[in-house]
Amino acid sequence: GPASFEGWWFRTAADAEDSRQPARFKLEASDDAINWRVEGGSTWIASDWGEYKFGTGRFESGAPGEVVKMEHYVGWPWAVVELSPMLLTLVLLVACILGLL
Repeated sequence: GPASFEGWWFRTAADAEDSRQPARFKLEASDDAINWRVEGGSTWIASDWGEYKFGTGRFESGAPGEVVKMEHYVGWPWAVVELSPMLLTLVLLVACILGLL
């Protein structure tokens, strides 16, 4: 049957030797083993809406043994921090238009 996932992770090598660190990669997924989509990559840019664009540029690993996580859902902390100002602005705009302020 179909499978789903909410993210993926990997751990960098425990030593600082560059030859053991991930350099360039991409993670692809398919529903039918014919059409593939990129679900992860060695570089990424996050939009303001929590969407990611992945690339295959050189991965900049952090500390040796670092766990790198890529979660595929928008968490509540992000939603509250990012959306609250926009919603407040919208409410104030509507109130002004309706003459309530």
